[in-house]
Amino acid sequence: MKTILHSVDIKAGAAAIYEALTTRDGLAGWWTATVEAEEGVGGVIDFTFGATFNPDMEITALDPERRVAWTCVGGHEPWQDNTFEFRIEDRGSICVLFFTQTYARELSDEEYGRYNFNWGFYLESLRSLVQTRRGAPYNAETEEDRKAVVERFVEEYKNRHNINIVDELVHEECAVHIPLPGLPQGREGMRVNGNLVTAAFPDVHVEREFLCADDDIVLERAVAEATHQGELMGVQPEGVPVTWTELHAYRVRGGQITEVWSEPDLLGIMVQIGAVDRPDG
Repeated sequence: MKTILHSVDIKAGAAAIYEALTTRDGLAGWWTATVEAEEGVGGVIDFTFGATFNPDMEITALDPERRVAWTCVGGHEPWQDNTFEFRIEDRGSICVLFFTQTYARELSDEEYGRYNFNWGFYLESLRSLVQTRRGAPYNAETEEDRKAVVERFVEEYKNRHNINIVDELVHEECAVHIPLPGLPQGREGMRVNGNLVTAAFPDVHVEREFLCADDDIVLERAVAEATHQGELMGVQPEGVPVTWTELHAYRVRGGQITEVWSEPDLLGIMVQIGAVDRPDG
């Protein structure tokens, strides 16, 4: 199998290089700003870059100030079971960082070339971080970027009834937490949910009350208005106007929704369409 090899001269001590390779802040300072890290051998580091490249690295070796090793255990199929080694050699005035990536499967020369080039860039970013305290990590999306993804999704999915938007803005393995028994996961679950709502309420329209973000979670509260024109859970339509509130939380990574929690006022809907008696009798 092929390997990628790099060596980088760094004007800094071994301790500083080791810290950049083993701490959450260090890793976020030179590779990607979005990192979730478990400490110690056996821990897993989740690196987020985009929709399809989010490698999960299991820490397989830690030799303080000398060596760090990972194995890719998920998040990017071409790297599955690849091994990565960072070896630090202290030569007095400088340290030399030796990097090796050993592939578990053969890829095309184009793919190897791209990965090799990218490692060169990011190892230079590591050197810059250690020497100047300024690396060049992948510029992960901001909270405003994530809010924009949700705003566009809501407008297309709910107000324009464009169910196909899930192919673009929803990750294929999206975790779906919507209180509908038997609802599939992933994009299919979002399609089923959207079709169910628009079949019962073909004129549904939502107005957002607020939208806020905290890291990769975007929270949305909206008010929906519609007319009951199609069967809903066995209840035949009588053209009744319906209004309800919705509270949604979306996890957004790499420009796509990777997890969604939904809490519409189902009881209020069922009361308004006559499926449930009103509390006042």
